[in-house]
Amino acid sequence: MSRSTKVTRGAAPVGALIHSRGRIAAAALLAAGPLLTACGSGLQAQTSTERSVVDGEAAQAGDILIRYAHIDSPADPAHSQGGTALAYAAFYNGGSQPDALVSASAVAATSVDVVPPSGAGVSGTGPSASPAAGTAGASTTGPATIPAGGSLLLMPDTGGHLALRGLTQPLFAGENVHLTLVFRNAGRCSFAAPVQVPSTPAPRPTPSKATE
Repeated sequence: MSRSTKVTRGAAPVGALIHSRGRIAAAALLAAGPLLTACGSGLQAQTSTERSVVDGEAAQAGDILIRYAHIDSPADPAHSQGGTALAYAAFYNGGSQPDALVSASAVAATSVDVVPPSGAGVSGTGPSASPAAGTAGASTTGPATIPAGGSLLLMPDTGGHLALRGLTQPLFAGENVHLTLVFRNAGRCSFAAPVQVPSTPAPRPTPSKATE
């Protein structure tokens, strides 16, 4: 039996809130589940579907709530074609069984690595609450566990992230990137995640005397 699929619009992420208070903000808003996009109903379900969301970054796949999905802001006007961009999101497992984010893909990247937190960013009880190793600069990848009744934060301060490698096009701030996440039990979920706008504008060049 498939679950109904609905599309709604989420609230836009705020750069300073996510980077300096990502863990607190995510924990506070993960409980606000109604404004979500419902996705697939599990890997075993033949009726598992994926739906894209225009301008959205909140979603739900089975018992997994997804919040604050976004691409990090570029240092230059855009993430360069052929380069790597990091994506972040917060997850909450409302089910009675642990789940895991096992893989991801993006239409704008050749491949996407799932890098679990480096020792923080997973809350819950029992053995399933222990995250796999991984750091922002490491090549260690693999499933990222989401304990039953607990959360997983792929955020800058936890070391966890999604690495979009081999970008097939430049990614500009404010642009949306179509992401697909696959969970071990909850199934597949697709949505459009925004490229974050820098919280501070780039400095304006100082005019030379020749141009004054």
